[in-house]
Amino acid sequence: MPDDGTPLEAWYIPAKGGESGKFVIFWHALPMCRAGYPGHMGEPWSKFVEAVEIDFVIQYKHLTDAGDNVLTFDFRNHGQGGAANDGVSGVGQREWRDVVGVKKFVDTHSCLSKCGSMRVNCSELIFMNSHFFQN
Repeated sequence: MPDDGTPLEAWYIPAKGGESGKFVIFWHALPMCRAGYPGHMGEPWSKFVEAVEIDFVIQYKHLTDAGDNVLTFDFRNHGQGGAANDGVSGVGQREWRDVVGVKKFVDTHSCLSKCGSMRVNCSELIFMNSHFFQN
C-alpha cells in the first residue's frame, strides 16, 4: 500500500510448477490496467490511445512458464486500484507512490521477500528513484 493509504488491487501468479526463486513486479502503462487495455470495447477507451486490445495476461503466462513468479497491480484510479486525488491521474507524478508501496510490501512479506532474484518489468517508465529497486 502506498504511503498515502490508497488501496491497490493486485494479482500474484506463481511460476508454472510452483513458486521459484525468480520474481517479477509488472506494472501497466497509463491509461491501462493490470489486465491490459480494452480499446477494442469502444468509447471511452478508444478515445485514450487506439481502438485496440492489449492483453497482459498473455505476457504473464510467458513469464510464469519461464519460471518467474509475477506480481502485477492496478495503479490508483486505474482498473481496480483505489480512488485518489479526486480521480485524476497524475501521469506518474502520484503513481510512483504505488510502485514504491508495492516494493515495500514485497520487502516485508514473509514469502515474497525471500525470492532470490527480482526484476522489475514495466510497460511504462514513471518518475521514481532507482534506489528502491537495488535488491
